Amino acid sequence: MTASHKPELDVVCVVPVYNEAIVLAEAIGMLVHGLEAIPGIGTWKIVIASNGCTDRTDEVGRELENTYNGNVKLIVCQSRGRGLALREVLADVKAKHYMYIDVDLPCEVTDLAVVLAPLHYGADLVVSHRTGYRPWHRRLMTLGLRSLNQLVFGVRVSDSQCAVKALSPKAVKILVDECRQPGWFLDTELVVLTRTLQLEVAEVPIHWVEKRFKQRESKVDNWRDSWRALKALRQIRNRQRSQQT
Repeated sequence: MTASHKPELDVVCVVPVYNEAIVLAEAIGMLVHGLEAIPGIGTWKIVIASNGCTDRTDEVGRELENTYNGNVKLIVCQSRGRGLALREVLADVKAKHYMYIDVDLPCEVTDLAVVLAPLHYGADLVVSHRTGYRPWHRRLMTLGLRSLNQLVFGVRVSDSQCAVKALSPKAVKILVDECRQPGWFLDTELVVLTRTLQLEVAEVPIHWVEKRFKQRESKVDNWRDSWRALKALRQIRNRQRSQQT
């Protein structure tokens, strides 16, 4: 651990959000209880990374800061985009271990300990892969991206876009300094870069929860996001090639 990285906390969990006021309080409450239940977790904090919200998300986030008295912090990011929000927040918070998870809490909270565990044994990035029920078209998208990652980058990871990941300070530095994807496909870019730089990547299964909050509509659009994935993969590959020349 370098002098410039003095961890203030054992675990920081970042939750990127965009217009999630309707579910934010319930989601953070469940996440707090999940982290509290992990034996020996030490000191921890949940950081709500608000990026460009136009509803009451920021107001709810400030209420949660007061409710949880130091264990929850709201950061209103300057840039809109999930990837940009993660980079901005992770550049400023210091911890021994990090994780991030989407606000729909797409896994059982008991899986949080499983996701964090490999960091204690030397892993730099922990990639979750989804088990349990998922609609066929979602599974097809995951299979397609897995095949493209192997074909284009030579990277074998079961589920690079799963939105539950844990990171060491080394992986956070790559995310902050090297990743460029502004939105959802920062996940895949991070996996590709950590593999390319030969950091230790672990995979763990999680129990997938397809729709935890019935009042929340999914922001995934299969056709739109498939095209965005192809565009992101091309950008990542082109950047790799430019750095090799």
